Amino acid sequence: MTIAGVALLGLVFSLLNFQNGLGFISLLAYWQSVIRGVFLLLVIVLQARVLKKRVTVTKLAR
Repeated sequence: MTIAGVALLGLVFSLLNFQNGLGFISLLAYWQSVIRGVFLLLVIVLQARVLKKRVTVTKLAR
């Protein structure tokens, strides 16, 4: 799961011109920070949901 997240982050950041200036879309530094924050917040929320679902399933299995 971690490897998939890192790969996805790398893809998004390179496409949006975050790292090396060779991306398809050029954004101001402010908007790059906003997109990173929103993306990371989304990942955290999704991970929390998955973890909560696993805990619920584990409790029901006992």
